[in-house]
Amino acid sequence: MLLAKSTKKIHPVKSKFVHPSNLIEIDDDIIETKKGRKRKRNVLGVLSFGKRSVIRGRVVTGFGGNVISELLVLLEAQGWTALFLQETRRRRMGREETREFYVNTVGSTSSISSTICGTLFTLTTEILSTILGVPNREANYLDLTLMELLLSKIQINLPNLILSHIYSLCVQDKKERGLAYGFWLGDVFDYFSVSIKEWQIQTTKDVLGVVDHITIPATKRGANAPIQRLKDSLTAKDKELANLRVAHSAKLDQLRMTHEMERERLIAENCKVNEELVQAQEALANERNINSGDLKSIFDFLSNGSSPSSFLVPPSD
Repeated sequence: MLLAKSTKKIHPVKSKFVHPSNLIEIDDDIIETKKGRKRKRNVLGVLSFGKRSVIRGRVVTGFGGNVISELLVLLEAQGWTALFLQETRRRRMGREETREFYVNTVGSTSSISSTICGTLFTLTTEILSTILGVPNREANYLDLTLMELLLSKIQINLPNLILSHIYSLCVQDKKERGLAYGFWLGDVFDYFSVSIKEWQIQTTKDVLGVVDHITIPATKRGANAPIQRLKDSLTAKDKELANLRVAHSAKLDQLRMTHEMERERLIAENCKVNEELVQAQEALANERNINSGDLKSIFDFLSNGSSPSSFLVPPSD
């Protein structure tokens, strides 16, 4: 049996190999241009930071009175005492090295790396906390701004802050954090007459500190518990004590005023007695001087063998 010859045409397979002569030659001038641009950017950065002044920073010393005490309280609360107060050592800085640090710094807000004089190092919040000797609380610029406003007693635009935070949670938050301001938004819903399927009422778990169980009663499950009964008794005693303070405040004020008046009277009487005592002492001193003179005269007469006329015995009949 003869095999039938296939009529299918066999096309030659094109090789994927490309001759080097067909490759696009890379121009060394382009590479050099990119390197030159990068070098130019670095030079511009160096020149930019080279024109800036390096702030030396200051430490606290030489204050007197209550100023340093109040400042120490604020610094100790933040854990910044060693950072801002003058110590036995003298602070040092490198001006050019500081500029080089800023020129070569790369990284993010939580970790940066830089090269100074050929030394590469990385700074994190933990390392910087150890170097400066301050706590690492991870407070951002907003926390510091709020702290400064609170200390300065400047009113904060809380509604604007809440709206900004809510917008950030809705639009920019990628970590799926909890949704804030639940009870405050409840007031908003009530204001706009929003239909609520089921209200979640505040309980004792939502309170930090001493709970007023008259305003916020305990849950039914724990109403008869011994601890809950003690809390209720404590709240009732606090109410009773507050009422007693209000009832007796007027009497306490009157007693305080009477005591002050009696104190002033005793002080005035004491001053008068002291004046009379001084006068009596002066009169006694004068009388003592007179008596001393008389005694001296008598002694002189007796020493001379004669007696004064006042001491002569009258002749008898």
